[in-house]
Formats: sequence, C-alpha cells, structure tokens
Amino acid sequence: KLLASQRGMILVITLMILALLLGAGVGAIVSMQTDLKSSSNLKTGTQALYLAEAGIERGKKTVKDSTSAPPVTAGSCAADETLGSGSFTVCYPSVSTSGSGAATVYTVTISSTGNVGSSSKTLQSAIRKVFVLSQAAVSFTGNEADSSFSGTAFRVDGNNWDYNSSTSTYQQGGTARLGISVPNTTLKTAVNSALAANQKPNITGTGANTPSLDVDTGFTKSNVSQLADEFCNQALAANKTVVPNSTLSIAEAQTWGTHASPIIRCFQATSGFTPGNPSVDVSGNTTGAGVLVVRDSALVFRGAFNWEGLIIVTGQKAGFEILGGGSRDIYGSAFVNETDYDPVTYKELVLQDSTNVRYSDSALKMAYNFLPMSVITSILPSTISTVYWRAVTN
Repeated sequence: KLLASQRGMILVITLMILALLLGAGVGAIVSMQTDLKSSSNLKTGTQALYLAEAGIERGKKTVKDSTSAPPVTAGSCAADETLGSGSFTVCYPSVSTSGSGAATVYTVTISSTGNVGSSSKTLQSAIRKVFVLSQAAVSFTGNEADSSFSGTAFRVDGNNWDYNSSTSTYQQGGTARLGISVPNTTLKTAVNSALAANQKPNITGTGANTPSLDVDTGFTKSNVSQLADEFCNQALAANKTVVPNSTLSIAEAQTWGTHASPIIRCFQATSGFTPGNPSVDVSGNTTGAGVLVVRDSALVFRGAFNWEGLIIVTGQKAGFEILGGGSRDIYGSAFVNETDYDPVTYKELVLQDSTNVRYSDSALKMAYNFLPMSVITSILPSTISTVYWRAVTN
C-alpha cells in the first residue's frame, strides 16, 4: 500500500520543476554576465585601438614639426597622454637616415599603445620624412612671375638629369620634378599665358598636363630669402660682390667654381639702393658650379652661360634673364623670388632660344653639401609619407 501510494508526488514534481527553473535562471544570469563582460571587453578593446591610432597620429605630427636632426631620438618614448577614459603611449623604436642627391631622408618607426581599463592595443607604423632643396627646374616663390619666352628652342626640363662621372656629362634619369612651379593659381595663369601654344611642350617634367607647370607651396618667399642669406653668409669674402645702385657690367670671361671645386658666389645690392636700379649684367662667357645668389638685383647673361648647381635671384625687383648667344645650359635648379610688386612690363624671368634649364639632383647636391643640418631641418620644406602600418599582437 505504501509503495502504491502517490502521496507526495506533486511535491516531488514541484521541487524538480523549481530546481530546473532555478538552474535555468542561474544559467541565464551567468550567460548574461559573460555577454556583458564580452561586450565590455569589446567596447574597451575598440576604444584602446582608437587611442593607439591617435598615438600614431600624434607621433607623425611630432616627427613632422620637429626641426631636430634626426627628428626624434631612437628608443625614446613620449609621456603618457590621457584621452577620455583611457591613455596612449608613443615610442620611437628606430630612426634611420638615408638620401641621395639634394635630399635627406629620415625613416622613423612609431609604436603606439592604447589602454582602456584592462584592454590594451598596440599599433606600429613607419613614416618617411624627406627634405629636398628644390621641387622644380624653375621655381617662382615670390609675389610675381611675369615671364617672357622667345622662340621654340629653349627647354625647362624637370626630368632629373644625373651626372655621369666617367663621361663628365649629364644623362636623364632619376625622379622627375615639375618643369616650373609657382605658389598659387594666379601666377600659374600668368606663366601659362606667357607661353605660346608651340612653346608649352618645351616645359617638361611631372604632371599629366602640358606644360609641366603647377602650384607647389613647399617653398615660401620667406624660405627662399632665408636660404639666400644662409648661403651668402657662408660665401668667402672674395666671392661676394656689392652691386651699385646701377648696372654692374662684367665683360670678362668668368669661372665661378667647377664641378670638382664648387663655390658660393654672392651678389648683393648696395645699401640704400633704389629697387630696379641694381643689375648684374654679364656679357663675357661664364661657367660655374655650386651656388649663385643675387639679392635685390636683376641678373642678366648675354654671353654663353653654363652652370651646375643652384641659382637664387631674390629680393626687390628680382629678375633672371638669359639672353645672347653661345651655349646656355643650367643643370640643377633656379629660384626666382620677387618680394616686391612691380608693373607687368618688368619681367621676373626671360629665356631666349637655345637656353636649357634642366633639373638635376646630382648638380644640386653641390649646393646641398654647403648647408649644415640645422639649416636643412629649419628652413627646407619636408614631406611625410607612410611606409607601413600594422597591428601588433599584445
């Protein structure tokens, strides 16, 4: 009778159901806590990743803005920075230096770790900072760029020409630059308008358009003025000439440096000059190598002119004219930096037939070698590019 009795079964079944419900409830709570924890970890992990990315950008800005050489110290770390509920730490594991021709290249590795709570994410990037002495065969960097081009035999060529020491000649090769650069679209229109349709193909170099003429804001009027000052400060006294408040005529043949022994040749208008009066007028055949700087004066060549290196004509009523006969070849680059304003009849650049201005890193290296690194990093413009970017497993 006792075994056959069903008394208490309802209680047993009820207890079993309660136990099942309790187990299910406990399981749901545990699952919910796990999901919440996973969700929290995912959220903080994402936040940590964003902070690591912010650190990479901060590192890039530090390298870009630095005027030190190198831009940062290898193995150094910046102080932790707090952002919102987390922080990031930026380090620079390695810095290397390279370069060829008229350029210095720094490759900097940046490591950034973002931390939020218990989550941590690390990113690594390598960036390249490049200083260059010129971006075009001819660069207008001042207020005006009034130009005159005669005939169709002249060339302004931004395609890089390398020096071949075995033949003592220049051959096309290397990274091309612009034929002509200007600081704004107004001057681009002015130069383009000065070129006849059959002259535009003579301006060659980078860019999809003909002529190779475009805006480049890397060098400013101030940069070029400072650069001219730096070069003239380094020039030997024998290679400095004061230009009177009139025309300085040079009729004799001139040799201003050679490829083996480049020099800095500097002409400066006399104090108290009247803008537009000083002029360096060279009618004798001239060769040279290194750096040629003319400040607050026009520079006119009427005879043969062959130059390797950098030419800077800067200041008030700055003008560069290559006229006359004979061979006229420039390998390197020329800056025309007009700091004043004048009538359109006053030309900043005049090129006549058979004049060739060819961009050359090899030739510019002679000028670049005169500059101390402190000047390169404080005056020359630089570009920043990313070599690689990757996540690092924590």
